[in-house]
Amino acid sequence: MSAKDHPDYSEEVERLVETRKAVEEWLGKAQSSRGEQRKHFKRAMKGLNVRDSSEGYIDLLVSGKLMDMLMRDEDRLQAIREKPYFCRIDFRPDGAGEYEKLYIGKTSLFRRDSQQPVIVDWRAPIATLYYEARPGPVSYSSETETVTGHLSLKRQYEIESGELVEIRDIDVTARDDLLAASLRKSADRRLNEIISTIQAEQNRVIRADLDFPLLVQGAAGSGKTTIALHRIAYCLYHRAETFDPEQMMILAPNRLFLGYVADVLPELGVLDVYQTTFPDFFREEVGKKMELADPDQKLLRFIQREESEPTLLLEKWCSRFKGSMTFKEVVDAYIEEVLEQLAPREDFILGKKYLIRTKEEINRWLRVDYAYLPIYRRLEKIRQVLGRELKRKTEEVVKQAEQYYDEKIEQVRYRIRDPEKRRERVIHWMDRKEAVLEKIRKASASLLPRYMAAFRKKDVFSHYRELFRNEERFRSLSLPAENIRYLCQTASESLDRKQLEMEDTAALLYLKHRLYGIPNRRKIKHVVIDEAQDFSVFQIYALKEAIGTRIFTIFGDLAQGIHSYRGITDWQEVLDHVFPEDRCQFLTLEKSYRTTVEIMELANQIIGLMNAPGILPARPVVRHGDKPLIRLFDDPEEPVDWIRNELERAKTNGFRSVAVIGRSLRECRKIEKLLKRRTDWSLQLLTGESTFEDADIIIVPAHTAKGLEFDLAILLMLDEPYTRDELDLKLLYVAMTRPLHRLAIFARNGMFPLLEELDPAKYCKKCR
Repeated sequence: MSAKDHPDYSEEVERLVETRKAVEEWLGKAQSSRGEQRKHFKRAMKGLNVRDSSEGYIDLLVSGKLMDMLMRDEDRLQAIREKPYFCRIDFRPDGAGEYEKLYIGKTSLFRRDSQQPVIVDWRAPIATLYYEARPGPVSYSSETETVTGHLSLKRQYEIESGELVEIRDIDVTARDDLLAASLRKSADRRLNEIISTIQAEQNRVIRADLDFPLLVQGAAGSGKTTIALHRIAYCLYHRAETFDPEQMMILAPNRLFLGYVADVLPELGVLDVYQTTFPDFFREEVGKKMELADPDQKLLRFIQREESEPTLLLEKWCSRFKGSMTFKEVVDAYIEEVLEQLAPREDFILGKKYLIRTKEEINRWLRVDYAYLPIYRRLEKIRQVLGRELKRKTEEVVKQAEQYYDEKIEQVRYRIRDPEKRRERVIHWMDRKEAVLEKIRKASASLLPRYMAAFRKKDVFSHYRELFRNEERFRSLSLPAENIRYLCQTASESLDRKQLEMEDTAALLYLKHRLYGIPNRRKIKHVVIDEAQDFSVFQIYALKEAIGTRIFTIFGDLAQGIHSYRGITDWQEVLDHVFPEDRCQFLTLEKSYRTTVEIMELANQIIGLMNAPGILPARPVVRHGDKPLIRLFDDPEEPVDWIRNELERAKTNGFRSVAVIGRSLRECRKIEKLLKRRTDWSLQLLTGESTFEDADIIIVPAHTAKGLEFDLAILLMLDEPYTRDELDLKLLYVAMTRPLHRLAIFARNGMFPLLEELDPAKYCKKCR
């Protein structure tokens, strides 16, 4: 209800004024402290010279760090000046006398005099009562105990520009009006934080145990990406003393996606989290010696059906095989071959008689004692140990030689009386001594480099190329001979051209880890993967092994697995092969919050056509709208007028984002050409590497649209039909689940054969 109509309006306004006053006090203190620190920093810089001791530099570093902290405090307070909190709960712990009135906001704030909480951070344990509990007996878990008590009130606020606009009291039967209001809003070109409208199932995902890996299957529109980012904020709040934001890595599907989510973490007060794509991570850690093809390049070939059916089937088989744990077994067997080839063939001997280490001892170092190291780093370790032992043995042999020849010289001095003969013999033995010592030193200096040169070293790409040169390595797997031949031939040809496919990256990352080690310069401790259904099991396994952490947060949706030819088709594979002993948590997000009931019910029919037991239909929240519009045409010019009508309707409804979605990039280029010729609209054709621009209409291929959302989505089928093929069904499902408010499908006659399998009651054929 309107805030002014609420019986507690005066009390709530007074509280809001007090809270904003407290924010201003803390903000003023932060600004003052930062100003003083800035002056101190300038004085320190002015007085610094190159002859100063390290103390001066340390003072500068500390001062700079403190300035950074103060600036972040100031930014945190600036973010809540206008809207310090979004809800209130009244809670009384068991055994306490009075209810505590707790106001929950984006960040915590305490009174300067008493340190009593003014605002409770949404990530605090007690805040879960707002997200999950109903008034009545409740409990929540803190870091140390389970707290029980009674919740008497849940209250929501809408605050705009520091003014209280609405107050809503939530009881057992009340509908979440704040969520409904949020869902009615228009889509932005950027993802936004949702801390005021997090739902119970989302809250359970955010607050899942941080000490164990987490795998989440989330329906389209369930908020997977947003929840992943909020879990990061939650994690850093509770693990602030354990690791820095830089030690958390987000792997996004493409750079467009990174731009789309760029604002969420800063809005949540989280900075410096490492955000990248898997291809960029791969290039940084494994190297850029070979060109990594655009991950969507092969998908586009499949979508656009550019090759014969038998060739497509072989390509898909190769892609799936390279991402499988069976291929990991082949790689492991190859690594064993590398170890066999590195086994020393001779003892480590100085000269011909001074044994330092036997080949058996050195091989034991290589295989057993230093097995905790990557193979080539074992060789470095062996070099160091042999170097130290060689030095000791050389010193020992030199000392023995010196003693031997010194004794000979001493004997000559005492036994030969003729001075001339004595002098000749002394010179003789001194020359022999120097010659022998020089021979020993030369032998010592050359021994280690010569011995280690026998351990031939190749770069990781050469090893990977070698892996495919011998088809016999694959024979024991009982694979079809034709498939093995095609796999080895196409892989070798691609590698000879210095080109890699995405499915090559798992084995290469794993090989680099096993043979050389991954530096992990950032000391990553927690990995967050979005759109994980497009990763392979081997890919995630290789990431886990290479980075050296078992703490992963993984989000995906099998129904949107458009890269299923190389991706994951069953989450159980991940649980069994990647986290078999790590107590991985598996949760689901079944509710779809993005779109309306009417749109989701039609999209769910596509899931039914997939006939995949592990893929379940999404459950839309109760938000209704128009039925999807489906119209067929013969004249390709006709849908332009229909799109014009939809665009005018969108503007009338206050929609801010409109997308025309094509089945492929090729189809989208045709759409762009058509609209440019017939209209003066500003258009943007999106690809995975694009950034959003201001445009009347976004034109986007279905595979690129995954993860994005628009107020209005128009699916236009000019020349490419969505068929019963698994890939087509998933592309169509992705496209149909992009709109928040309205879906229209315009198809040339014959281009939408699936229409016959859809329930006519779930869509309309004319605009209302």
